[in-house]
Amino acid sequence: MRCTGCNYPLWNLKARACPECGLAFCPSEHEFLPNSVRFCCPHCDQSYYGTDGRGHLVPSAFACVSCGRDVEMDAMVLRPAEGVAEAQTRVDDHPWLERANRGVMRGWFATIGRAMVAPGRLMRATPAEGSLGSAWWFIIATSIIVFGLGIGIPFFVIGLIAAFASGDWMEPVLIGASFVGGGVVFTLLMVAVWGLVTHMTLVATGGAAHPIGRTYQALCYSGGANVTTAMPCLGVYPFLFVGLVWWIVSAIFMVGEGQRVSGGRATLAVLALPALFTVLALVGSVGAMYWGLGQAQIAVQSATLQQPHGECSLIVSNLIDFAETDGVWPAHASELIRVGPLTGFDMVAAASDTFESDVPLGDSNLETLATAPEPRREEAIAAASARMPSNVIAHRLGDFVFTYHGVPVVDPPAELWLVVLACDPDRNVDSGIAGSIFVGTADGLVDSFLTSELAARLAEQNGVRQTHGLPPLPALDSITHATPATGG
Repeated sequence: MRCTGCNYPLWNLKARACPECGLAFCPSEHEFLPNSVRFCCPHCDQSYYGTDGRGHLVPSAFACVSCGRDVEMDAMVLRPAEGVAEAQTRVDDHPWLERANRGVMRGWFATIGRAMVAPGRLMRATPAEGSLGSAWWFIIATSIIVFGLGIGIPFFVIGLIAAFASGDWMEPVLIGASFVGGGVVFTLLMVAVWGLVTHMTLVATGGAAHPIGRTYQALCYSGGANVTTAMPCLGVYPFLFVGLVWWIVSAIFMVGEGQRVSGGRATLAVLALPALFTVLALVGSVGAMYWGLGQAQIAVQSATLQQPHGECSLIVSNLIDFAETDGVWPAHASELIRVGPLTGFDMVAAASDTFESDVPLGDSNLETLATAPEPRREEAIAAASARMPSNVIAHRLGDFVFTYHGVPVVDPPAELWLVVLACDPDRNVDSGIAGSIFVGTADGLVDSFLTSELAARLAEQNGVRQTHGLPPLPALDSITHATPATGG
């Protein structure tokens, strides 16, 4: 018989108030095993034994046979019967603590049954002192069984299949064992942290009736409700949520009963850590989502920039090859199409609004000339070359502005621009692609910069051109098919 407020033993007391916390009590509020408790007369100490189903006296009031005084059960001094331990007076025993008599498996099954459907009753049967180690052994055994059935058996079956197929059964078995061991260790660490947070929350919200060990008892024994997770091949995944929720609900009842706190405080304390994990998981998920979207955006931007970079690189490399082969720059960029392998399609950036039919060449356009007879193409290219002004410094073909005019063919200064991917202003609002301009230089490399930097970079390039005796380039959007840039 213990105080319902602080769990203090109430044996051998004449006073009807707990000496520890002052809470009033009556023996009739408690139940005992029949004949396990001595009800002693407060006047002469004559003993009587409760014989009804609740272990109470029948009748509850009578005249003492020794001193003759009138006595009633609630005024008597209670002591365990001779040779009876306190634990043996309780109506409810604790299956796991009685496993030496019941058997380990029977004790375990009975304990998880109570954890699932009668957690308060299980907690009332748990002594506040001396059973914390048994509580940890219970959660260890439960975790081994849960993870062994949920994860270990599937890997064991895989090992058997592998043994028949190839004889290599050791690897899947070892993997399964490592998962089981890791799951058990994780569970113990989780309970350790969970108990600490739960008890700290209880203390912070008004205190607890017992030390932290009582809180750990509640969490360890309520872990039996998580047994639904032990379904082989299924439990660890679809029933994991059910098992965890059942465990949490049972823990709330057991913490409330064990620490003598209200249901609201028990709920707040038990849910503190799961709520924190949930918030962190949500924040992490949202953060991961935004990070993934950011990475995807970066990848898209990178892919968007890679294509025009490659298009410009293709043009400048063929331009340099032409000069190295012929010893001169082409009179007009269309000569790159004549010698190959470039086509009219390569003169139009894929991301621009320019089409081959929009690009004039001679008295035709790139689209028409793509399927025209060879003499017809040669005639158009020759006409375009002949129309180049003698003092041309840059001309346009499609989405590319060619600035190689006047640049030395042999050992040209590496920093000089040979070609610029700047979309045709007659067909595009913005000269850049994805907000960038791409420049092929005399060393065969491609540089890129933001469209907003074009004016500054053009001024810088004109400074380089001036150093090498070349006239400055005008604004790129002023260089059209009809108006090549001239100077000098």
